[in-house]
Amino acid sequence: MTTLGAPSPTPPLGPTPPTVPSPVYPPPISTARQNLILALRYVVSPKEYASLRKTLKFRAPTAISSSVPSRREFDAVIKQAAARSVEPGETSQDVEDYDFLPSATRAAIRAFLLTRVGLAAWGAIEAYLEKRKGIVVSRPKHRRFRSPATRSAFSLALLLFLHRLLSRFFTTLRSNLLLPSARTFRKRHPKATRLLTSRISPALGASLAGIALAVHPEGEMRNGVAVWVICKALEYAFNLAEGRRVWGERPWWFGSWLLFPLSQAQIFHALIFDRETLPNGPKKFILNFTGDYIPARPETYPALLRWPPTDEVLDGVANIANLHYPKFTPPILNPSSMLLPPPLTSLSPITSTAHPLHTRLHCALTHPSEPSCLTTYITHLLNQLPRLSRFFFILYLLAALPKIRVLAKVPFSSTGRIIRSSVASAAFISGVVGTSWAGLCAMQRVLPGKVGAGRVGARVYLAGAVGGLWAFVQAFGSPAPPGARKLTTSTTAIEDGNVTATTTTATPVRRGTSRAAFTYTARLALVSLWKTGVKRGWWRGVKNGDVVLFVLGLAAMGAVWEAGGEVGVSEGYVREGLEMLKGGKRAEEDVMEGRVEPVSGKEKRKAV
Repeated sequence: MTTLGAPSPTPPLGPTPPTVPSPVYPPPISTARQNLILALRYVVSPKEYASLRKTLKFRAPTAISSSVPSRREFDAVIKQAAARSVEPGETSQDVEDYDFLPSATRAAIRAFLLTRVGLAAWGAIEAYLEKRKGIVVSRPKHRRFRSPATRSAFSLALLLFLHRLLSRFFTTLRSNLLLPSARTFRKRHPKATRLLTSRISPALGASLAGIALAVHPEGEMRNGVAVWVICKALEYAFNLAEGRRVWGERPWWFGSWLLFPLSQAQIFHALIFDRETLPNGPKKFILNFTGDYIPARPETYPALLRWPPTDEVLDGVANIANLHYPKFTPPILNPSSMLLPPPLTSLSPITSTAHPLHTRLHCALTHPSEPSCLTTYITHLLNQLPRLSRFFFILYLLAALPKIRVLAKVPFSSTGRIIRSSVASAAFISGVVGTSWAGLCAMQRVLPGKVGAGRVGARVYLAGAVGGLWAFVQAFGSPAPPGARKLTTSTTAIEDGNVTATTTTATPVRRGTSRAAFTYTARLALVSLWKTGVKRGWWRGVKNGDVVLFVLGLAAMGAVWEAGGEVGVSEGYVREGLEMLKGGKRAEEDVMEGRVEPVSGKEKRKAV
């Protein structure tokens, strides 16, 4: 104890301990601000929000930039919401998966906006061009949210959202069924387990998102999309089967070019009998290079007199077939024979000046000034070949511009390849059109009048199929890229005691570069055949049948992609589209797990 008045003890010498500041906690985030942040994550991702807020901070007024939530608040609210949604014991991957639904919503919203803006811009450009040409087109007025462009954009956005949602659901279901805890279910339901645990089950389940196509307005575009998807799925299934050597090595002549004779038969028949079943673009392209068989108006013909248009001449060819190809007496030799049968009276300006040696009405209508069918055929080839060569040379040159750096390294060989491709394509188109028309002339000399004639138009089908055989020139005459025709062979020796087995694998040979053209004409012919059958009562249309086809095609395409990878789906833009629908890229873990067969660059399927 210290006595009263005694001096206080001196403190020990040494540094004074620093004062510890009290922790400063960020102010609590209000409920309204949290709801705003949770709503914003369905529009922008955290990285996009950071860049957007940075832009607003420097360019927006102070009143706006100060009220925008900070990046720290944004991340804190999202992490807090994710932590509340994840059960104890789950991994960090489950926390990251919490952003799946907002990510799918963001993708759907952006797809809707981009598609809607693109369609609006295309409509404005189309209206401007029509106005410049003086074409007046009356379009029906729709409400803003029920217009065809809005429905098309919403259909794509709904497809993207539902596909990602269903793909994630069936993938999670498959993973859970493979766990040891689901052993009881697997024993009780073996068939359902076999289906749901298959590696293609997520693709099959996600294809149900294809019902979103029903939102799209009915019409040519919707039908075209459905037919494109189902045909591409069949093509990729063929690629996968061939890549796995299901039927062994195919013959050298077997390829997609065999589809073209059948397609050309239907297209040529539709051009004459059912032109409304063909799109305007392909129809105009064919008629543009059929000038030698569709007589043009002579320059010296009086302007006051009427000349039959192209559609009327084609209708005349169809009526001649219905009349079983009647004989013809030239009016120059017998003026009293100028009268034609009732369906053909409007064509008298053409047949009245026919050559005296004509004895068949079909030939007098298609080439009136030249009595020889063979001369007309050769003249057609000589006239159209230079025109088509120039056309395809410009087309292939424009298509090669994106690869200008590669072409600049070998300019002479690249130019020669473009020239050979142009000549081969020109010979292909001119031969197809000319042979189809010349086939009708030749059959009148070979077949009796009633054989293959009538409303069915069997002669027209046969002439189109014979003309389609020119696809051989396009398939094997067009040069392939360097090295595409070379086989890559690898030999593996497996020693088992005294037995040695040798296996040889070879990459498929690329036979030409025209599969896209042949498959396009096949799709065109299928749509035309279906419309022709509905028109003639062969079958009835199915309501929303195109939606069913789209769902089936989407399922088959996704299954081929999951089962075979690049061996089946050989086109890069389709692979990117499938991955965009799924919402993620194929991981290397999938290859290790056995879901995807690894394929080297030389083994990618590029055969025609």
